[in-house]
Amino acid sequence: MTDEQVRLVVMGSSAIPGVFPPVQIGKDTYVDGGVVMNTPLTTAIDAGATELHIVYLDPDVSKIPVATMPNTIDTFSRVYTIMLASNINEDIQTASWINGGLETLEKAQAQVELTPDDELSFLRVAAKLAESIQAGGKYKKLTIHRYNPGEDLGGLIGMLNFTEATIRTLIDKGYESGIKHNCKESGCLLPREVGETLHHVKHGGS
Repeated sequence: MTDEQVRLVVMGSSAIPGVFPPVQIGKDTYVDGGVVMNTPLTTAIDAGATELHIVYLDPDVSKIPVATMPNTIDTFSRVYTIMLASNINEDIQTASWINGGLETLEKAQAQVELTPDDELSFLRVAAKLAESIQAGGKYKKLTIHRYNPGEDLGGLIGMLNFTEATIRTLIDKGYESGIKHNCKESGCLLPREVGETLHHVKHGGS
């Protein structure tokens, strides 16, 4: 790729509708990929991935103070972030349901008595599991780790600051968030094996 092509690709990837104009590259017009698929979970899963690591570009939306967004651009940025996060979270919720259905199947195969919650977990995804089997595929339990920055990264304008000093700062913050990662606090999706589930039930877990 030439320097000019790289420049256009970066501009196209940053062309958030309503904020920056679409970018023409050859015969095609491009905007920010988040409009269609910000985090391609389905693509990775279809390719056979069973453990995924999702890196959000913003803190947990519920932890961003409204007072820090006094203007139209930052307000739009918040709404856009909520939209993208909601789409990702819906995909993770679907993966969680599939994990639950597969765990119920494992319990049934181990001749373990099923609870009403087990039956609900299976019924919720029975159609998806049947479609997968008929198509010759097989669902697998997924592990999904979620990483959110510990603080606001500067809003929409701040995220588009590509100076070396800013990028180094973001790398350092990302590294710190990674080494301090806590699955429970981050709401990661961690599948359980049948033995672990039985132990959980025996000791009164929910």
